[in-house]
Amino acid sequence: MNEIEVQKQLTKWFIDSDPSMITLIPRVKSRANSGGSVFTDQPPRPAQKFKLITMTDSTRPTVTSDGVERLIDFTLLGEVGMVVAVHDYWRDPDGTRYEVVELVPSNLYEVKALVTKHGSG
Repeated sequence: MNEIEVQKQLTKWFIDSDPSMITLIPRVKSRANSGGSVFTDQPPRPAQKFKLITMTDSTRPTVTSDGVERLIDFTLLGEVGMVVAVHDYWRDPDGTRYEVVELVPSNLYEVKALVTKHGSG
């Protein structure tokens, strides 16, 4: 077994230790008649298994690829093959909204995204 295969197995075990089934809702950004931008929800992706990792209180602001400085609340970790994109979101049973604001470049053994939390839940 090569190093990438070992890392894939370790990632799977780590996710399986505390998995979350998440149904991501993709959004498409388009230009509004006013000249601004508007997002339109697309059909939900099938539920996928991820691990939601809480960032520490000492997390520094991150400038995401859209040039916005954000405080990242979570890392969303999935196995290779999970489908996630910037602007995808989901809500928990309490109505709290979680939004993907950045994708971490691929390392060939996991999928990682940075997530912000909106609302109190």
